[in-house]
Amino acid sequence: MKAFKLNKGAIMTQEISLDYLKENFKNQSELARQLEISRQAVSLWFVRGEIPKLRQYEILELQNKTV
Repeated sequence: MKAFKLNKGAIMTQEISLDYLKENFKNQSELARQLEISRQAVSLWFVRGEIPKLRQYEILELQNKTV
């Protein structure tokens, strides 16, 4: 998946996949820690097979800060 750059007011056109998370984060616990949410919430994304849109945006923002 391509790197994302978002400006304020930008619309996210591509979704983040679960595979993208697996490739870019050590594990679910680390991702949860960085997003300041519970590990169980992240685990539920994998059970359901999708990431909530708001969390996708937050992940993109997180990735842009670390680049």
